[in-house]
This record gives sequence, structure tokens and C-alpha cells, in this order.
Amino acid sequence: MPQVDLSRRERQALRQREDIMEAAVEVFSRKGFHDAGMAEIAELASFGVGTIYRLFPGGKDHIYQELKRRVLDSFERNLLSRYWAMKDPLQELRLYIAASVRAYGDYPREMIMYLREVAGQGFDFEVGLPQDMRDRFQACTRLVRRALETGMAQGRFRPMDLDSALLFLRATINCFLMRWLDERQTHGLDQVEELITNSFLHGLSATTH
Repeated sequence: MPQVDLSRRERQALRQREDIMEAAVEVFSRKGFHDAGMAEIAELASFGVGTIYRLFPGGKDHIYQELKRRVLDSFERNLLSRYWAMKDPLQELRLYIAASVRAYGDYPREMIMYLREVAGQGFDFEVGLPQDMRDRFQACTRLVRRALETGMAQGRFRPMDLDSALLFLRATINCFLMRWLDERQTHGLDQVEELITNSFLHGLSATTH
């Protein structure tokens, strides 16, 4: 795809949007979405409230969805950039875990913000997503579901209900990464990824890896 040259005004608008999103995620992660106010976001971003509404017509709901979009972009990019070259279900599972870990690592404040919102609603990242992002996330889920199904058919993974296996996978990923969010100074992401992978495969694999 050819690169599109942006005008000076368009580049300025992109920079302003980024500044506003950075201010918003700071406020959201500290106060929660519902307690955050547009005036506080505007003050932290050093813009007028009117400028924020010009760039994000839907206000803080619009900003919030865009913050979730960039987490999904990171996850999807890290998963799909290597997935199609893989033919082994174990490698595909490892890649899915690695992409999840990288999304948390790239955007920890966004994940804190999101987890505060969905506390008590389960481990599904798609909770609260608009339909276009939900469709993208579900497409990624279908890939890991296929890897699990293939691994079971090959005798690589022990037989179990696929929905239960997916729930187990998501719960393992999120439990370890939620702990990492609280202990980022003492645990590296590589260590967390290894713990997630070993814990999940220990419960799933039909043989020792």
C-alpha cells in the first residue's frame, strides 16, 4: 500500500489526538472512566474542551473506545504478523500467549483502565467493545480455537471441551498479567510469558513439553 502524505493540518490533528489520548488514559487509569471528567482531561492535555470535542465528537466515550482500539491493534498485529507462517498448533498457542503479553506490555495503563471497568464481568476482552472491534477480536479467538482443536485431534493436547479450554487460556493469561500490572518493577514480561505458557500447557498437554 502506498504511503499517504498528510497535510500539516492533518499531522497536527494526529499529534493533538495522541496528546489527548495520553492525558485521558492517565485520568481513566487513576480515577476510573465514570469518575473522569472532560475538564480534567483537557487540563492535563493543555487543550480546551472544545478542541477535544472537535477531535473526539463522542467525548470521553469516543476517547475510551480509541484507547481500547490501540490495545486491540497491538494484540492483532503481534498475532497475525507471524501466525500464517505457522503450521504447528503448539507454536500457534505460544504465539497467541505472546501477543496477549505484548498487548499488556505495550499499554499497561489502558489495561488497568479497562480492567477497572469490567471488574466482576469475566475475563473476556471483548466485553464492552463496539461491534467492529468485537468482530476483530473474535476472529483472533477463532484462530486459537482452531489451534486447540487441531492439537486435540493430533493427540498433542488432551481432549476437553473447546469452550472450557478457551476459558482456561484466557483466565490463565489475565490472572498472571493482572498480577504483573501490580508488580511491574519486580517481574519482567519474558518471565510472565514463560509462567503463563508453562501453566497452561501443563494443564492441556497430553505429553510433557
